[in-house]
Amino acid sequence: MIQITENSDWLYKQAQLQPDKTFLISKEKTITYSQLNEKVDSAATRLSASGVKENSKIIFICEHNFEFVIYLFACWRLGAVPVPVNTKLLQNEIEELIASVDYDFILPCDKFLKTAEELNAEAVIKLSKNDLINSGTKELHTSFDKDKTALILFTSGSSGNSKAVELTFGNLYYSALAVDSII
Repeated sequence: MIQITENSDWLYKQAQLQPDKTFLISKEKTITYSQLNEKVDSAATRLSASGVKENSKIIFICEHNFEFVIYLFACWRLGAVPVPVNTKLLQNEIEELIASVDYDFILPCDKFLKTAEELNAEAVIKLSKNDLINSGTKELHTSFDKDKTALILFTSGSSGNSKAVELTFGNLYYSALAVDSII
C-alpha cells in the first residue's frame, strides 16, 4: 500500500480543506469533495483488489459520466494510467484502438462488457455500483509527479490512423492554466 504523505493527491487535500464544497453537479446528483474522495477510495480499493497497481494501463470503455470521474481519480490514486476510448466509435474501431496499446486491464461499463470480454476476458474488471458504496482504505493516496504519465489519449486520426499519445500531469496542469488565462 502507498502511505499518505505530505504530498498526497489533490483530491484528498481538497476533501480535507473544503469537505462540503461542491465538486461535481450532474443531471443525477451533486457531490462534494469529501463524498467524491470516499467513493474514489472505494473504487481504488476495488481496482487494487483486482490487481491494478502503479503504472498499470487501464483501458476505459465507458461513457463519460459520474462513475467515469470516480474511476479516473481512483486510477490516479493508485498511480495507474487510464486510457479512455471514445465510445461513439464503431466496435471495430474500438477494437483497433485497444489492440494498438499495451494495456494491463479493461474497465468497461455494462454496455461494452461483451466487447471487452471478446477482446481479452482475463483483463476485464467488472464494475458494480456497490464498488462505489463500500468503504475503502485510507492508505491508497499517492502524490502526483508532473513528469509522470497521467493518461493516454487517442488522436483524432485526421491524417490517418488514431495514435496513442501519453500526457503527463504537467501537460494537464499547464493546459488548464492556459485555458484559465483565456477565460
